[in-house]
Amino acid sequence: MLRSELARLRNTFSFRLGLLITQTFFRKPWRIPIFPFLFIQMIYQYAKEEKMRKKSNRSPFTADESVLMLFVASEGGMAACDRAKSITLDWLSKRGNQIVIVTSNIGLAGFYQEGVILYTIPDPKSKEVTSKSNWNLSCQNVVYRAFLTHTPISFIFDGPYPYRGILNAIQSVPELDTVWFTSERTEQHILDKCSSSFIRTVQRNYSERTIISRTSRTRTYHSISNKLLIATNYGSHGLTTKLPKIIARTLSTHNNVKLVGLKSNLTSKEDEEIFAELWTDLEDEKRFNALQGAIVSDNLEIISALHGSMIPTLCILHEKTTTETRKEIQELALAGGLFVTSWDEKEELELYINALVNADWNLAITQNNTTSTQALLKNLVSF
Repeated sequence: MLRSELARLRNTFSFRLGLLITQTFFRKPWRIPIFPFLFIQMIYQYAKEEKMRKKSNRSPFTADESVLMLFVASEGGMAACDRAKSITLDWLSKRGNQIVIVTSNIGLAGFYQEGVILYTIPDPKSKEVTSKSNWNLSCQNVVYRAFLTHTPISFIFDGPYPYRGILNAIQSVPELDTVWFTSERTEQHILDKCSSSFIRTVQRNYSERTIISRTSRTRTYHSISNKLLIATNYGSHGLTTKLPKIIARTLSTHNNVKLVGLKSNLTSKEDEEIFAELWTDLEDEKRFNALQGAIVSDNLEIISALHGSMIPTLCILHEKTTTETRKEIQELALAGGLFVTSWDEKEELELYINALVNADWNLAITQNNTTSTQALLKNLVSF
């Protein structure tokens, strides 16, 4: 890398001009009379080499319609991994297709199946990465080489913000169709800054197509299974977390609650013993039907999936939850079956958790005819 950087510097116009001046006026003064001619010669040679360099770097790019390329960022956590697996299954459903995945997300480590080509690079926020600039150079090199090797029909970046290495790589192949799947936590100034680097930017909208009114819900006491999904870190950077203390403390007052956790979220054997079931992913929404309730993060994908399955859900907002995401979550909450609060609201958290676990309250969450969460709260308190 250092040799390449040194060669780049020595080939710049300013370096060549400085070298010519030094050689002429200080080391070889007898060349001063012909300096104008040497200067013109240097300009001609530099222009000629630049033309050749650009020509050699302009590799013919013929897209292969059977190949799709996906970059999965670590900041998306397990939610990004589930999306990648879903996209993979959909793309590979057509015979002969291939998908190339480049990822810094450890949740995809070991994800191998026929038709999948996987490249892994370190998480840019891991302790192993000591220099962001070097990491971006490495990322750019891996992605660019993958472009030229596999010539995908389209490149999808899934993450809250594009890395500099990603932006540099796609700028090197302007012929490529590029798509950015934004995250719930992508802030507006990042969208304004980076959207122009991609041909298309896709902002997922869940509330418009998934709102289900309370009158269409038909849950009964047979729906009560005592299974409670805990996914408070879903969609966040990092795949390990312990059961939050306030949730553990509130649930400890209830008997026969069966916790369902995510396998990649565990930090130790002790944590594993807390859960009755461990799911490797949340890709199969049919499993949601066995749940009595769920306590999740601000991830719109899992919230909308649970809402569509009519599972009473508690959403705990994160400090980085964007205004647009809050708006979409609140729209879903107005249809019933969804409580929304934050980690700072301890009393509300305890009340909502108790509502999910209590059989009568749980059914009231989706069958009550009130039109607001506050009105529903009054009913629960007076129950």
